[in-house]
Amino acid sequence: MNRETASACRKRLNELQAERQKLEEPLFEAQRLLRGSLIEKYELAGGKKRSSPAFYLSIPLPGRRHVLEYVARPDLDRVRKDNDAYRRYRKALSRLRILSKHILKEFDALGRCLEVPLR
Repeated sequence: MNRETASACRKRLNELQAERQKLEEPLFEAQRLLRGSLIEKYELAGGKKRSSPAFYLSIPLPGRRHVLEYVARPDLDRVRKDNDAYRRYRKALSRLRILSKHILKEFDALGRCLEVPLR
């Protein structure tokens, strides 16, 4: 048994778990998530230019291409906010997956450090 290495593993585990808890809190608090990519287009049908952009939400559909959903100007702020929330959620979820892998590796290392011979 290597006490110094075990102590270092425990310290890293505490740090990783604290980071994981900070990530989990906003994930629990999420209310409205809007999947897709907000895009702006300056072209009308027929290739003519617009003076101001029209906004669309590009929504991925399983097994198909993306569908463009028009976003009316009065809804733009809400759609942008909900879409940004979705992006933050997915980013935090990705980081949480990575942290979970690191935590499992540290627990494996801790277990190896705590192993003792039979005699």
